[in-house]
Amino acid sequence: MLRYAYGPLRLYPEDLWTVTLGELSGMAEGLRYREYLEARMAAMHASWIINSSGAVRHSVRPDDLVGVWMDGRVVSKREAYEIVKARVKKRSGVS
Repeated sequence: MLRYAYGPLRLYPEDLWTVTLGELSGMAEGLRYREYLEARMAAMHASWIINSSGAVRHSVRPDDLVGVWMDGRVVSKREAYEIVKARVKKRSGVS
């Protein structure tokens, strides 16, 4: 957690006395989400190039390249499908 505080979040040691662990955790999650959005933007541009090249049969989406944001982390589309499927089973009571 401190590597986020001193590096990307640009906090100084004296700032750590005024920030709670919950706030630091929230800042770190916000940083990870911002990095995901930047990667998604690059993946969007890459998918435009890939799709316009005509070298693929099926169109490539940014989610195919980067993954999807779910529960504070990036997972593949297949993992997201399995997570949602497990949640539906749990909610409906089916084993």
